[in-house]
Amino acid sequence: MFSNLVSRYESAGEILVEFTERLMSVLTDKNDGLVRASAKCLAALSEKIEKSRIRISKCDKNFGTIEKLLRHEVEEARGNGALIVSNCANLIETEPIRLIGPLLDIVDTSKSQFVRKNAAIAIGYIILNYF
Repeated sequence: MFSNLVSRYESAGEILVEFTERLMSVLTDKNDGLVRASAKCLAALSEKIEKSRIRISKCDKNFGTIEKLLRHEVEEARGNGALIVSNCANLIETEPIRLIGPLLDIVDTSKSQFVRKNAAIAIGYIILNYF
């Protein structure tokens, strides 16, 4: 629901950005449905609201939580993780070389062209910003 609001109404995104840290903490929850919903909302926020990118990178300085999302068993969650990485690639504080492996795996194995494209774009942004 939140991701739909963010996608359609930027003003809603400006309000929801205040919940970025909570959404990031949900990514480590044991409830898979919550993890996937949070990932979807964070991907939408990072796509539309620049402030969310800064907040995401401050919550997950080395992108370890997002890296786990890239290895999620559900393809949609991996795609949302890739979208978050591509939107935040220039803010990753540590060298993000370890993210390239899971992103390449997504490119190689994903059935969805959209998910493969998100992962390929994320790899491109990482290379552009760090190598």
